[in-house]
Amino acid sequence: MTSQVTIPTLAIALALNVGGALSYLVSPFEGAIVLISDLADVPPTTVAIKYNGWFGLWFLLLSTVGIYFFTN
Repeated sequence: MTSQVTIPTLAIALALNVGGALSYLVSPFEGAIVLISDLADVPPTTVAIKYNGWFGLWFLLLSTVGIYFFTN
């Protein structure tokens, strides 16, 4: 079964890159997050979610808008 929706290949590639970057940004198991949490003496989840959460949300929003306008 085929789909009638056509999504540009560039949009798919950009969305995968944004998703990968976002997952590294908010993952408490990422190396830089663990290092920063050790230096700041806070749990990794605090650094990943509390400190990077709002930035990640804005990053996702602006990236989605950017991909839409860049590929259309």
